[in-house]
Amino acid sequence: MIRLRIFFLLFFANFALSSLSAQAPKEIQSIIGFVESETKERSDDGYTLQIKAEGKTYEALISTSNLEDTDEHPKFKKGDKVLIKGEYWQLQGRNRISVRNIKAVRKIKVNAPEPEGSRGM
Repeated sequence: MIRLRIFFLLFFANFALSSLSAQAPKEIQSIIGFVESETKERSDDGYTLQIKAEGKTYEALISTSNLEDTDEHPKFKKGDKVLIKGEYWQLQGRNRISVRNIKAVRKIKVNAPEPEGSRGM
């Protein structure tokens, strides 16, 4: 009888701890960061990128079925600067984002204003 109680106690303790380690997706977040690597978790539907942003590492889960623009299935390489938007959640202490939008961030060239008096000459 005592063994049965111990079994149920351990079973429920394990269940409680496992439910704490995986949180359901929370709020929508947008982050800008740099691609560190592509993980080996690749499928026909998508892949996972390691993104470094705001001093943290995120696992960006990119799946064709989750992207809002399904015509675009972007490919990125290490060092690319990206803007990602999606549902943030944690799994076993790892920051994860189920990506809904992902775009490359490029530097925009801004034309310097013309010096005064140079117009109309």
